[in-house]
Amino acid sequence: MNKYVVRTSLVWICLLLLAAGGVFLYRSYRIEEVPVNPATQPVAAGPAAAPEGIPESTPRMPVQLTSEAMQSIGVTTGVVERKRIANDIRATGTVAIDERLTSYVQVRFRGYIRKVFADAIYQYVRKGEPLFSIYSPDLVETERNYLDARGYQKRLSASTVEGVASGADAIYAGAEERLRQWDVTPRDLAQLKQTGTPIADLVVDSPVSGYLTERDVLPNLYVEPGTRLYTIADLSRVWVYAQISQNDIGELKPGDAAQIAVDAYPTRS
Repeated sequence: MNKYVVRTSLVWICLLLLAAGGVFLYRSYRIEEVPVNPATQPVAAGPAAAPEGIPESTPRMPVQLTSEAMQSIGVTTGVVERKRIANDIRATGTVAIDERLTSYVQVRFRGYIRKVFADAIYQYVRKGEPLFSIYSPDLVETERNYLDARGYQKRLSASTVEGVASGADAIYAGAEERLRQWDVTPRDLAQLKQTGTPIADLVVDSPVSGYLTERDVLPNLYVEPGTRLYTIADLSRVWVYAQISQNDIGELKPGDAAQIAVDAYPTRS
């Protein structure tokens, strides 16, 4: 009796398993045959790239997004084309003087300022234009020594004593060179030779053309060697210092073109 019950139970279990398998196959077949509505079909965004370490031959599943999901995240489509990408970097900057075009006016002797001709900041001066006049006791004394040496040189040039004429020439040349080292111009040297009297008020000319950006010259002001009296800047070429962020600096290289827009000239760049 027990053997009969066991055998019957095994038969029923096999029948139930076969029935379940048939139902599963039937449902799978029906799902593949169901027609698809294109309006509700998820959109495939293309096959995903193979993760690092997985061979390209490994089958990949496409990333699928519904139309609602694409609309919510702002996905748009376009035609792929080859063109040059220009990544413009915008930054604010300040205009500054080119330091290589900056000159300083100084004197190499002590003295007192007499007259000031260039007396305004940002005044434009040309090379050779007078800036101020100065009286220097040291310079006047050197001029007297120069005139004395010139007189000795003239009187002793015809001497027949060996070394006298050449010595007078050397003294005269040394006195003239001392004046040149003090930036006495050839014009002033010619005036000394012509008049034979020292120049009390020596006129100092501008060494370059440009704009006065600094001025420390006043009448009766006492100055010493090394005192910066004027700063003259040539503004025909200037620098622009742009503040580039750290994230953008890596995209710049020497030779890149830059376009500068100035607020004061909105129609020019």
